[in-house]
Amino acid sequence: MQNKSTVDRRKQLIQFIHIGKGKLGMDNDTYRTFLLNTAGKESCSQMTVKELETALDGMKVRGFKVRSGRLPNGKRKSPPSTATVKSNIIKKIRALWLEMHAAGIIRDSSETALNHFVGKIAKNRDGQPILAVAWLDNEQATRVLERLKKWRTRTIESRKSNG
Repeated sequence: MQNKSTVDRRKQLIQFIHIGKGKLGMDNDTYRTFLLNTAGKESCSQMTVKELETALDGMKVRGFKVRSGRLPNGKRKSPPSTATVKSNIIKKIRALWLEMHAAGIIRDSSETALNHFVGKIAKNRDGQPILAVAWLDNEQATRVLERLKKWRTRTIESRKSNG
């Protein structure tokens, strides 16, 4: 019996291999031949974690680069602007957050930092903090956006008066 971390790792490796198949432009026959030549089996579902790692390494040698949705410090990147959200105001929040980072107002531009900020401001009906910007409804998102705007304005005004 496999433990949960092994099962999760298998799923992750299979997902990377399938992404690699597409990125490398492999048709089905080429893909099956590649798997057979690198790991000794024609299907990921038949492979052990070690064999999956060998197959993924073979794809990397052929030019596939595994890219995660995380920054080098391990924090989450903001989703692309095309990502589906509950409220369009959330897109404005993310854009303002990144703009404030570029202006030096915010040190950490990650989605993790934004979620932490949101958790301090937005609460659900039970008074519990909302832990992700993506979970905000229009009213909550408006409150967060206005707080960010005020922060930006205060900082800009402070910079003007100081120098």
